[in-house]
Amino acid sequence: MSISSAIVSARSGLDAIGARADLVATNVANASTPGYVRRALTVSETILGAQTAGVQIEGIDRSTNARLTGERRLLASDYAQAEIMSASWASLSQRIGEDIESSTLFQRLNSFETALRDAALSPESTTHANQVVQSAKDLVTEFNALGNLLTERRFQADQDIAGSVEIVNASLREVADLNRSLASIDRTSPQAAALFDERGRVLDRISEHISIQTFERDSGAIDVLTTEGVYLVAGPAREIEFTPTNSMAADFSLAGGELSGLTVDGVDITPGAPTFGAVSSGSLAALFTLRDTDLPNLQNQLDTMAQDMIDRFADPAIDPTLLVGDPGLFLDSNSAAGVGIAGRLQINSLVDPAQGGASWRLRDGLGAVTQGNPG
Repeated sequence: MSISSAIVSARSGLDAIGARADLVATNVANASTPGYVRRALTVSETILGAQTAGVQIEGIDRSTNARLTGERRLLASDYAQAEIMSASWASLSQRIGEDIESSTLFQRLNSFETALRDAALSPESTTHANQVVQSAKDLVTEFNALGNLLTERRFQADQDIAGSVEIVNASLREVADLNRSLASIDRTSPQAAALFDERGRVLDRISEHISIQTFERDSGAIDVLTTEGVYLVAGPAREIEFTPTNSMAADFSLAGGELSGLTVDGVDITPGAPTFGAVSSGSLAALFTLRDTDLPNLQNQLDTMAQDMIDRFADPAIDPTLLVGDPGLFLDSNSAAGVGIAGRLQINSLVDPAQGGASWRLRDGLGAVTQGNPG
């Protein structure tokens, strides 16, 4: 080997060592950077005239495992779903109460029952009668508050769905843009490594909202699908369509048409829908479960309790002055509305002095015209 060849060979080796040192420094500096994938230098032997003439840098290799990355993203989707459900129910439990002792609703039911017993033992007492009215009003206030709370939570879930859809759609467009950028450069270059990392971060972001799978093409571009098989990126990005509601009422529902589902190019991917493409994981799945299933079920339980209060005190067997169909101590301010009784529950104005009524009607009957003998 000539002196000049030896110098060239040595210089190529030094260049490779320097490039590898730079990569090591970059790896160390980005050890805690989210989405960063460790790089390694790929080199090969240079052969000139059947002789070794040093080394040449082939490119940069990213240490990735596509299968493990896919599994991690699926777990991230499940975690995001569980986190939203857990936080939502923890908040509701704190407000409603986890048991009878900690529930404001049951505490007020207990106070109402105590006031009724006291009034029954002292029917002549105006004070006890007024306590019944006040405890009934307190109970109604709690029913109303809980009914309104559930409606507000459903509205917030709908708004959060809109926010998630916006994030996912923007991220899908980013993936399509990164695909185009990667197709136009050397995939072993430092620039490509940075773009691959960025695309990975974007995919991680998407997976928090909706579970996905990816397939890499020869060009370095990837297709993005839901785990159920609906394409989200195949060349250009596809749009997830959702229309948020401007308001929420207790009887609003997806089936009734007041609330929106999710579609992609006309394919229904709404979580919980009886379709092959229904999304089953991620924050979107949790938010739809809250909006369309769990919170309405809780509303139904609350409405059942409120309706039971209405029916019990409207029974002519309890108050002979009432005719069948007459409202009793409690009433629904809009009985034709159906769902949402808890939020519409009211006390009958006939017994409420604040509304021109009289508490003595609790003793003499709501249909009584004049006050009877208190003895």
